[in-house]
Amino acid sequence: MNRLRNIRIFVRNKQKYNPASFSTDLQYVDITDFAGTTIGYIKEECKRNNAAKIDDLYYDNTPLADDRSVAHYNLTDGTILETTSNPFWVACINIKMVEVERQREAHPHDIGVQKWTHKSYIRKRTILSVLLNSKNEFPRQPQHLPTVESLVDYLKTLGKKGAVMNPLYTQRDLQQMYTEHQQLDIHHVDPLGSFLIRQAARLGYSNSPKPGVAVPRQGAARPGATRQGARKSAAQTSTPRTRKTSGGRKTAKQDLMCEDCEAMAAELYCPDCQGVGERAGVCLCLTDSCIPIMASGPDV
Repeated sequence: MNRLRNIRIFVRNKQKYNPASFSTDLQYVDITDFAGTTIGYIKEECKRNNAAKIDDLYYDNTPLADDRSVAHYNLTDGTILETTSNPFWVACINIKMVEVERQREAHPHDIGVQKWTHKSYIRKRTILSVLLNSKNEFPRQPQHLPTVESLVDYLKTLGKKGAVMNPLYTQRDLQQMYTEHQQLDIHHVDPLGSFLIRQAARLGYSNSPKPGVAVPRQGAARPGATRQGARKSAAQTSTPRTRKTSGGRKTAKQDLMCEDCEAMAAELYCPDCQGVGERAGVCLCLTDSCIPIMASGPDV
């Protein structure tokens, strides 16, 4: 009876954890076969239609098996799937990277500021790489780390060069963001989306989005909503699956996306950036958020 059920599943891919590029527009996949559609199908649809890098999909901070169906996990209409096991920490590190970059830009002639911001930026880029497993150093992303302390302990246990946080700066600010998140966002239908909206507004991005889609909070029962209302919200906050084209044809540069922001076509390649053992090199675009790590040398 429930096999044929029309629902829409949203996916928050990597770039949506960055307030600099955050918007309420999430990619989505429409499901018409509730029991026959697998998680792997959703993942491949997102990768095929949006050039997104997706290793695993997560619901309620738990990785979903590719061969299991939507019905197996009882995903409801409007569910948001995450592409990282630690979406909140990924968002926080992105926020701190924006703040550090602004400090650097505000003091172009201060050698001391330039030095510490460069070091801090590289450290945060390293932590982000670990959380997203962007260089495939590990079998998969780390398990969910529910507190700042658990994140710090994990990084210490990992022992990766550069994957550290200053307890009086980054760690302190992450704890403050976590506390505010628990107080202000946790009861929203999309707690992380609410957090990102607030942070985007605080950082002064002119296109800061407004809360829109009413989707169930992960791990909570879906509030009663009509099908028409759900579709209306989805239409306001979603973009159809499209490919970037030039003159009706896919461009050659867009065959390879930036490995850090995943939003722009790769323009440069640095064999030294984010080097990890025998795995070195990263393709980057020319945006302000990605180019500072080019030729920055080893993590410190």
